[in-house]
Amino acid sequence: MNIVVKFAILGFGHMGKRHAELIHQNELTELTAIIDPELNSKDLHSSSGTSTFNNLTDFLHIDTDTDIIVIATPNGLHAQHAALCLQAGKNVLIEKPIALHVADVEMLFTLAKKTNKRIFEGWQLRFSPLMIILKKLLDEKKLGKIYWVQADCFWSRGDSYYKGHPWHGTMKLDGGPLFTQFSHIVHILTWAFGPMELKNTQRFKLNDQVKTEFEDSGILNLSTPNAELVNLNYSTCSFEGSSNNTLTIVAELGTIKIEGQYLNKVTYCHTQDQDILNQFSSASNKEALNEYCGNRQLEVIVHELQKGAESSEYSTIENVIFNIESACKSSLTY
Repeated sequence: MNIVVKFAILGFGHMGKRHAELIHQNELTELTAIIDPELNSKDLHSSSGTSTFNNLTDFLHIDTDTDIIVIATPNGLHAQHAALCLQAGKNVLIEKPIALHVADVEMLFTLAKKTNKRIFEGWQLRFSPLMIILKKLLDEKKLGKIYWVQADCFWSRGDSYYKGHPWHGTMKLDGGPLFTQFSHIVHILTWAFGPMELKNTQRFKLNDQVKTEFEDSGILNLSTPNAELVNLNYSTCSFEGSSNNTLTIVAELGTIKIEGQYLNKVTYCHTQDQDILNQFSSASNKEALNEYCGNRQLEVIVHELQKGAESSEYSTIENVIFNIESACKSSLTY
C-alpha cells in the first residue's frame, strides 16, 4: 500500500514555486505548508488551502504531519535551515547547492545519521533518461578507456538577474556561479565519472557591467581515475536569453556529445556499438525529455521514503562541494 508523503516548502521564490507545482502534480505527495517571511496572496494562487507560516521555528514547533521539508532559501542559509529541520525530526530535500562549505556538508550528514533522517539534494539532472543511459554505459565500460571529458556551460545572467534578488551576487548568500548555476554540471561529472580531484582553476571577471562579488567565467581542470582529462569551461556572460550546456566524451570506443540546458539532446554519437546507438535513440524519443527532471526525482524520493532506504550520496556530495569550495579560493582575474 502506497502512503502519501507530506511535504512542506521553506522559501517560496522561483524554486519553491517549482517544487510546489511538482508536489501538486503527484498523487502520492501532499503539500502541507509553505514557510516564507514575505508570502503574499499572489504567490499562493496555485496552493490555496495550504497552511502558511512566516518563520521556520513556528512551523517546527506545531507541525506533527510533515515528512520532508524542501529547503529553497538562499544558498548560504541552506545548511542552517536544514540542520534545524533534521533536529526537529524531518527529512530534507535541499536545493542545490546543499551548502557552501564542505564542513557544513559533513555536519548535516552527521546530524542526519544521528536523527535517522534522510538528506536529498536538488541535483536532478542525473534522472534524465540520457544521463541514466550514459551512466550505465560508463559503469559497464561500453566506451572503453575515457580519454577526454569536456563540459562547456555558457549561460546568460545579466544585471537584471542579480538586481531582482538582493542575495544574488553576494559571496555569503549566493557563493558564485559554480555553486548557483554550474554545480549541476560538477555533480554530473562526479556522479558519472567518479570522485574528482581539482588540478587547476582560472576565474575571470569579464563583464564589469554586472556587479557581483565573484567571477562570471572560469576554467576547471579536474582528474579522476576513470578519465584521463576532465575540463569544465563556464560563463554567465552569454547574450541575453541564451543558455546552453554541452558534454563531450572522447573515448576508446566512441565519441558522444550531449547538449541542452538539461543535457537532453544527443547531437553526436559515433561508435561501432549498435546497442549504444539504439539506447540513445530510444531515450531521445521519450516524451517530456525537455523537462528539468524534477518530477522523476520526486518519484525517487517518495519511493525511498516509503521503503525506508538509506542514503548513499554523501561521498559524491562531499566531493562536489569540496572541489567547488576549493576552486572559489583561487585568485580572480579582472
